[in-house]
Amino acid sequence: MKNRTLKSILTLLSLFFVLVIGLIACSNDFDVNADWKEITVVYGLLQQTDSIHYIRINKAYVGDNAYELAAVTDSLYHDGPLNIQMNERNDSLEIMNTFSLQKVNAADEGIEKEAGLFANSPYYIYKTTGQLNFDYTYELLIETPAQKIVTANTTLVEEFSIIHPNAEVPINLLNPFMVRWRHAQNAAIYELDVYIYYYEWNYDEQGTLVKTTERSKWNVFSNLKREGHVPGNALQYEVNNESFYYHLASSLNNKENLVKRELRDLEFVVHAGSEELKRFSSSQRAHFNITSTQVTPTYTNIEGGIGIFSSTYSEYADSILIGPYSLNLLACSDLTRHLKFLPHTIMPTYPSCE
Repeated sequence: MKNRTLKSILTLLSLFFVLVIGLIACSNDFDVNADWKEITVVYGLLQQTDSIHYIRINKAYVGDNAYELAAVTDSLYHDGPLNIQMNERNDSLEIMNTFSLQKVNAADEGIEKEAGLFANSPYYIYKTTGQLNFDYTYELLIETPAQKIVTANTTLVEEFSIIHPNAEVPINLLNPFMVRWRHAQNAAIYELDVYIYYYEWNYDEQGTLVKTTERSKWNVFSNLKREGHVPGNALQYEVNNESFYYHLASSLNNKENLVKRELRDLEFVVHAGSEELKRFSSSQRAHFNITSTQVTPTYTNIEGGIGIFSSTYSEYADSILIGPYSLNLLACSDLTRHLKFLPHTIMPTYPSCE
């Protein structure tokens, strides 16, 4: 997994825990006038190609002071050390390997937490290193200072490949086009992000023309369920080409000193999520992103706590070029002309549109 995907998972975890508090604080199963009690909250997504694995473990509260307690760092974490390990088991349930998890400050790992209800500093997560094996199941075991046992299990999503697009043939954004990929074993839900890379030329405060590389994230689809397919079979999704231009028109702003832009290339990222994530999504009857936490956690696979311990896999197709006439449309259409993208050099009036 590339660093940005890992960080996007971790930097959005605070919203997950805000919604956990909302869930348990509003549940009819709890007496809000009773003394508060704590519950262990776990959030972890494994990917077999990662060499570093992070899991967030906190405590949340049932009771009318839950929100106040969440803003206090000392109240976010268990009192005393946690005993945490992750066991790797084969089909016979034999333990093939055991991973120990160490408490680390997320800031020391280069991970920044977004501001919000929960205390920002320090922001602790748990880390382990080592290669994971698709053929095995992973068992998370947590013993709290109160000797409460919290457990969860997950299989891994298999590696897969993107068939189309590829770097050899530019894509035509004058018409709808197909994205194709191989179905991954243990995957039940998919998401597609496209990263649009482009150059900008702006004048700085000294009047010097400065060239920078910029990026815009276009979420093409989320929550695409594909259970029941044979692993290795091709899946496909038809992308509306017009949504590419509408995305840029709505997401990019013209800076005061902007001179021009030039589209470089695209990167397609297909994210696959496990059956647990599909159930997590279905329980919401609402939008869910594999690489975000914008959900209300009514489904959990954590025994003795709440949250999710599951797996994902992200596959990349980068350096995807778009055709010359698509570049001309981006530069010269009424919808996107204001963005100041250069047309292709085949345009007779290059670098202008007329």
